[in-house]
Amino acid sequence: MKNTLPPTDIPTPPRREHMGDITLKQVRCFLVASHWTTFKQAAEESFLSQPAFCRIIQELESSVGQELFTRTNQGIKLSGAGQAFLPHAQRLIDCYSATLTGMTKWRSAGHSQFVLAGIYTIMPVILPSLLSSMQENFATPSLQFEDGNSQQVIASVLQGRADCGLCTVLTEHPELYRVPLLEAPLGLLVSPSLPLPDNIQTLAELKGINIARYDGDAAVSQLLHLNSIEFDAYYTSRVVYSNISAVYPMVQTGQVAAVVSGIAASHPQAKGLRFIPLPTALPTALPLLTISLITKRSAPFDAQRTLMKDLTQACVLAAKWHNTVQACHSQNTDAEGESS
Repeated sequence: MKNTLPPTDIPTPPRREHMGDITLKQVRCFLVASHWTTFKQAAEESFLSQPAFCRIIQELESSVGQELFTRTNQGIKLSGAGQAFLPHAQRLIDCYSATLTGMTKWRSAGHSQFVLAGIYTIMPVILPSLLSSMQENFATPSLQFEDGNSQQVIASVLQGRADCGLCTVLTEHPELYRVPLLEAPLGLLVSPSLPLPDNIQTLAELKGINIARYDGDAAVSQLLHLNSIEFDAYYTSRVVYSNISAVYPMVQTGQVAAVVSGIAASHPQAKGLRFIPLPTALPTALPLLTISLITKRSAPFDAQRTLMKDLTQACVLAAKWHNTVQACHSQNTDAEGESS
């Protein structure tokens, strides 16, 4: 095919020691022209007149200081310099596209802050993967994390301080949506140095061992209360701690054993400790402790908060938990907000 623009119409650009400024428009036109045999065809694809398109190519060649196309009566083709420039031009456009995508995510996320509250034992397990997921989905996230016991997490969500919460909900609350995520048994967290069997029927068997009582979480106490006689050693213990982080060092030294859930046994500070699940074959079977994702019914959830909630739920389910912890079979709440 004959070139509709004689090569003499576009003089060979002078060589330059230093490259001048180039524009994205020039790079785009160059990439379009690299796929055609004439500038006329490339101009039509770019919705430009042929003279305007050729001027853009000439300006690019002037900035680069090299002839990027070989012009003949049969058409155009990439010169040696053009072939060398081609992959760089494509990377420039790819980088620009990635920047636009990132800015789109940033604009959709806005600048509002997302607050996640969770119990002491669950937050350290999920935060690394959750932060990684957030950085992949938000360019500049504004995030805040709170930890506490289940009662404090529920209060934070109900009072609007937190968008979502991860905790144990023992009784249904009319103002909360609840999505059960994990089920964990209660058990005894002990030092490997304590010569205890793998199967424990009651705490009465643990004579001579100090049983620490966690005063900051009513969930464990209320679940054990179903067998208050069997677990009298727990309620009468003189070793009381108000923060779960305080008990791990004591258990490490072998001074005490602690009644906790499989969630607490997953905590980084529990590494190296033994977790012995308590049996369910008691006068009254011990129920499992359930961790749920809670939100306030009246709280407004835009696209950002919905995505954050979904990311949180996914990270909880994908986290590395103690082998006694299982995902709940049902993870949905019906339209009326009743927990499944």
